[in-house]
Amino acid sequence: MTGELPIPNVRHCQRIILSVIDELAQQEPNSTWVSMPIDEGDLSKGYKEITYGQFSNAVNHAVQWLRKTLPPSSEPSQSFAYAGSKDLRYPILAVAAGKLGKVVSSVVPPLFPYSAFYYERYVNHQYDVAFIRTVVVLGPSTLPPTPDIVRDIIKYGHPNGALLPPALIDQLCLDPSGLSALRSLDYIHYCGAPLGISTGAQLIPYVRVSPSIGSTEAGGYFVELRESAKDWEYISFQPFAGARFERRLDNLYELVFVRRPEYAAMQQVFMAHPDESRYETNDLWVEHSERKGLWKIVGRTDDYVYLAHGEGLHASTLEPEIERDQLVKAALIGGHSRPKPVLLIELVPDAQTKAESEAGRRALLESLQPYLDKVNAQCHPSVQLSQELIIFAKTNKPFERTAKGSVARAQSLQLYEDDIETIYTQN
Repeated sequence: MTGELPIPNVRHCQRIILSVIDELAQQEPNSTWVSMPIDEGDLSKGYKEITYGQFSNAVNHAVQWLRKTLPPSSEPSQSFAYAGSKDLRYPILAVAAGKLGKVVSSVVPPLFPYSAFYYERYVNHQYDVAFIRTVVVLGPSTLPPTPDIVRDIIKYGHPNGALLPPALIDQLCLDPSGLSALRSLDYIHYCGAPLGISTGAQLIPYVRVSPSIGSTEAGGYFVELRESAKDWEYISFQPFAGARFERRLDNLYELVFVRRPEYAAMQQVFMAHPDESRYETNDLWVEHSERKGLWKIVGRTDDYVYLAHGEGLHASTLEPEIERDQLVKAALIGGHSRPKPVLLIELVPDAQTKAESEAGRRALLESLQPYLDKVNAQCHPSVQLSQELIIFAKTNKPFERTAKGSVARAQSLQLYEDDIETIYTQN
């Protein structure tokens, strides 16, 4: 199925969130904005709906409070900081600030390693729902999204679908109740990384599974909707997206957006880069071997590790397999211009002390071997991983991370540059 975009009679890129919210509050005050727990400590008590009328009323009260609270300023867009739980107060204050011509900056509460990413997604979704007329079902505002919490949100909040990171989907599928909860949904979108084939196989007979892909610069990618469960990890782009795939290496292609003047309203990337006629995303894709026009993202242009003998491997396509080990927090493959790849592993806190002793290190290496075998089954012998070239990250030197909580590849590899040099010298 292909969704018709641009949507007829919709003024794309000519509406702002402030006016959309006001229109909905006036025309449909009882329509639901978000659904939230009655008791955040006990989701079994059910959910309550917050309407656009209530949202608009809260925004107007916040406008009055900001007028009284903020000091006078001659700046055209006075900014102020807000720090608090990731609940509805943030979108309320952000919209109120917009009505006053001011800007609110978030100070993200340090709830868990990926708090910045999920907080950003949480806030953006409160705005998005007004444009696309859907309802966000919220979880507890002070807790990270664990498998148990997500299972209870599905059970008691009754959403139609979910947008989740693959690691969380994997964890839910390990538990019968979590798997049953996912299978009860109409659709599951995953984002941030590829979803494992084995995990997808447990879900696609029961629920539509598809990737949700986009970027800060280009926004959410406009893709065609397909009802078929076959080749669920592949997508195809809407014609007006201006997506072009340019060959980079063997069967790998980089996604490039090309300006289409007739679809200017739908190409957000060229609003951010008004002087450019093309935008290279640095994302690498492969085309389906039989169904041309279907594409799957496999990594980044800077994820490819070129080895000394001319062969190489795409680190980002293999690292998730290592991270399936419950003792592994994150995995990085390096070894540019070396004869063999090196594997850096950041362990979960409970396992870090094991790596400090020789016996513990040997036990960890043996426990990793099944995962190494799965990775090596996908690789040419000249680029396979080995126990001899594994470095365990030190407790006092964790991997560097981006604002979204993902591992910063180049910075982390540089952090362990001396250790990498040492292990190659020894082997």
